[in-house]
Amino acid sequence: MSKINKKELGDIGEKLSERYLRKCGYSVIDKNFRAREGEIDIVSVKKNEYVFVEVKTRNNLEYGSPAMAVNGVKKKNIKSAA
Repeated sequence: MSKINKKELGDIGEKLSERYLRKCGYSVIDKNFRAREGEIDIVSVKKNEYVFVEVKTRNNLEYGSPAMAVNGVKKKNIKSAA
């Protein structure tokens, strides 16, 4: 079995996140949305509630949890892009 690379792991994480959102009743309206301020991995909506999703997929916690990777700068960029 070959080792999975970071891009493949990220793609798997995004597909799982998209599946989860759809299961929860959200419609995915865009993926990998790019704006001058940054990128949003998934843009979804349910009724009038828009959700902007940053997907962080890790195969171990050596560099911390995925949530730790979404720092203040990244949050600011997501808000600006949204």
